[in-house]
Amino acid sequence: MEVNVLGLIAILLFLFVSSCFLLILYVKTASQNTPERGSARQRALRWPRHNFALP
Repeated sequence: MEVNVLGLIAILLFLFVSSCFLLILYVKTASQNTPERGSARQRALRWPRHNFALP
């Protein structure tokens, strides 16, 4: 059985480029939809917010 090497390369390249494009779109969208900006450490220090006074 003969395999067309150029066709195989074209299919692999198409799959690679399209998956990279979708991954970039996902990362961009996920970073825009975060409710708070800042590093994970800064968010951890702000959460949870307690409403009681310390003595």
